[in-house]
This record gives sequence, C-alpha cells and structure tokens, in this order.
Amino acid sequence: MKAQVNRFVESCEIYQRSKGHKQFAPLKPLPIPEKPWEDIAYNLIVKLPESQGLDSNLMVIDCFSWQAHFIPCLESTNSEGVADLFIKDIWKLCGLPKTTVSDRGPTFDSQFLKALYAKLGIDPKCSTAFHP
Repeated sequence: MKAQVNRFVESCEIYQRSKGHKQFAPLKPLPIPEKPWEDIAYNLIVKLPESQGLDSNLMVIDCFSWQAHFIPCLESTNSEGVADLFIKDIWKLCGLPKTTVSDRGPTFDSQFLKALYAKLGIDPKCSTAFHP
C-alpha cells in the first residue's frame, strides 16, 4: 500500500509543482578587505577573437577598489603560465595578496598553484561553480 501511495504522490502534477526543493548550505560572504590588492579575484576570459596571436585574457580584480587588470594570454595557458602572468603583471605592480578567489577551473585548481600559494602564504578560496 505504501508503494502505491508513493507512486500516486510522485505522479501528482500539483505535488510536483508545489513540493519543496533541496535546501543547500547557505553561501558565506567573502570578508571585506582592509586595503587595496589584499584580496583579489581572477578568472580566464576565453574564446575571444584572436589578436596578435592571443585569444584570451586573465582578468584580475582587486576586491577592495574593484580596479581590474586584463592580461592577454592564450586559452591553453596552464597553471605555470598563470603564475608567470601574476608575477610579471600583478605581483610586481601590486604586491602579494593575502587571499585569492577563483573558480574551480583546472588551470586554477592545480597542485602547482596550491604549492605556490602555500610557499607564498596566500590563502586561495574558490567561488561557487558556474553551470551554464
């Protein structure tokens, strides 16, 4: 009898439209930085029209001032290439951040970058995943 009731309830259109959805854990807001370039967020913007042999940008944003740097690169840039871009174009100009925020892309979630951040004392954080 229980199985019949369950089948009936699961097939009920009104129930399907009005039933509650799975509750997710609440998102935690990022802390407010105390000074510029202390906390940064970054991501790769890919599949841009090719210009001078490059087809992507590494976008780096200061979470305090919202100042942004767009560094031309290739879509195929790996984690070591991203580290080189940071050293050459961001850390040289703005200093080392305390924390970084990025998505869970393979370029940013590599063992190399995790080891680099550990050696430099940077606390990497991940943003919520993007699911188009």
